[in-house]
Amino acid sequence: MLQRWVVPVTIVLAVACGHGTEPARPRGGSAQPETHGSGELAPSTTVNERDCDQLAQHAVAIRVAELRKTTPADQLPTEAEQAKLVAELRADPACLRLSPAALRCAIAATSLDALAACR
Repeated sequence: MLQRWVVPVTIVLAVACGHGTEPARPRGGSAQPETHGSGELAPSTTVNERDCDQLAQHAVAIRVAELRKTTPADQLPTEAEQAKLVAELRADPACLRLSPAALRCAIAATSLDALAACR
């Protein structure tokens, strides 16, 4: 069951994350991204690991929301399966190559198609 819902998420993130710039190098300061009080990402010049974790969680949440529309509840991925996929997506360093604008676009996406369009 896991494979059936994992593939769309991994493909979308590979497309979105595969078209960034070279990996960003931290330039000192806090490793935490600045936010605008609402949790929304502030404009930044680099994408960091916390940003990538947020993106992985968001992509999995989108996929699960899409599945809920067409899949019986007993066939939805478990929390453990979702956490495993988030960890696998997070382990891929391609996210760090995203531009900050592409990251903001992906975090704002409400579908996997919209997320894939963020480059």
